[in-house]
Amino acid sequence: MKRLQTRIALYRRIKGVNRTELGRCLDCSYPALMKYESGDRMPLREIVLKLLELLDCGFDDLFFLS
Repeated sequence: MKRLQTRIALYRRIKGVNRTELGRCLDCSYPALMKYESGDRMPLREIVLKLLELLDCGFDDLFFLS
């Protein structure tokens, strides 16, 4: 899960989006997004799919490839 948390934050920063804006786009709260980025919580599949679209990246970018 460490990989996912750092990649969400990285791609969010690359897109120039803050946590509040991204949370709003994902229909999730700021605290929930903080938990995704800290690794305390794994996002639901629907959130992952929205993340991929909003951050303009592929599944492998967030989960597997370096």
